Amino acid sequence: MKLPIVSILSCVYNGASELPQAMQCLNALERPNDLPIELLVVDNNSTDDSVSQIQNKFIQNDRTFLRIIHEKRQGAGWATRTGLKACRGEFIAIMDQDNWVRPDWLTAGLAALQADKKLGGVGSLNHAVSKSKIPPWFDRYQSNFAVGPQKMEHAPEALPPVIWSAGCFLRAEAVKQALALDIEPLMVSRAGKSMLAGDDTETFMLMQLCGWRFSYDPRIQIDHFMPEKRLKWRYYLRMREGNGRTAVYVDIYRRILAEILLGKRGQDYQWHHELQKARSALLSDPLGLIAATIPGFEGNNRPALAMSRWGAYRERRDQGAELQNIYNSLRKKVLNKLGD
Repeated sequence: MKLPIVSILSCVYNGASELPQAMQCLNALERPNDLPIELLVVDNNSTDDSVSQIQNKFIQNDRTFLRIIHEKRQGAGWATRTGLKACRGEFIAIMDQDNWVRPDWLTAGLAALQADKKLGGVGSLNHAVSKSKIPPWFDRYQSNFAVGPQKMEHAPEALPPVIWSAGCFLRAEAVKQALALDIEPLMVSRAGKSMLAGDDTETFMLMQLCGWRFSYDPRIQIDHFMPEKRLKWRYYLRMREGNGRTAVYVDIYRRILAEILLGKRGQDYQWHHELQKARSALLSDPLGLIAATIPGFEGNNRPALAMSRWGAYRERRDQGAELQNIYNSLRKKVLNKLGD
C-alpha cells in the first residue's frame, strides 16, 4: 500500500449528526494527480454511532485509506495529540467533525505549504453555517468560534500569531519536531462540562519554539457548522470564561516564546502577582460582571470581557502556586530540549 501524501485528521466525539455531511464533502474533494490520502479518525469515547457513520459514508479505494484509532483520555487535546503522532502523511490537514470542506480545500492547502518551505502550517478562511438563525452579535465575535479571516499581522517586536486548527494544513516535519519536545499538554480542551480550550494553540506554539512559522490563505476554505446551542448568548459567555482560563496557560507559553524568539527575559513568574493583576482587572468593571448574569445585554462586549476576566481570575485563584511550578518546569524542559 502506497503511503499517503496527506493525512486528514479528524477527532470525533458524538458527532453522528454532523458526520454524514462532513464525509460527503470529503468524498467530493478535488484530488490533484489522484494523490494518495488517508483519513485518520480518532474516536474520543463516542457513545453514538459516529464511527459507523464514517465507515459507511467515506468512500475508500486503492488511493484513499481510512484508519480509525481510539483515545481513552477525554478531551480534544489528548485526541489531537494522539492523532498527530499517528499520521503518516507528509502533510497533515485537520478537519473537525463539524467542518464541511470546500471541493478545492485540499489543492489550495497543499499549494500554500508547497510554495513556502519555511511554513509549519497555514490557516483557512472559515464560514459559519447553521440550520438556525445566526444572531446579529455573531459577526463581532466570530473569531472566538474559529470563523472569519485570520489576523496574522504583528509588530516586529511582538510575537507572531498562530492559526486555528479547524481547516488548517500542517507540515508533518514541523509537527514531529514539536511533539519531540515531549511536553505534556496543559490545555486538553473541552471535555465534559469544561470549556477550557487552546489545545491547538499549545501545539502550534511548540512548533514556533522549533522555529516554524504560520500563515493564512483565504483560498483555503471550509464551512464551520454551528448547532443552535452554540449560537446562544449564554453559551458564548461560558465560552468566554473558558477562554479566560485558557489564557492563563497561553500566557505561560508566550513568556517562554518571548524569551526564546525575541530575547526578552523578564522578571521571574510570580503567581501571586499575576493573581493580583487578574483580580484588579476583574474588579475594574463590576457592572460588566453583573450584566453577564442577567438577561438583556446580548451582544454587549462588557459582559463578554468580564467573563473572560472572571475565567482568568478563577483559574489563577484555583491553581495558585501550582502555576509557578508549571511555568518553571515547562521553561526548564523547553530550554533543555532546544539545547539538545
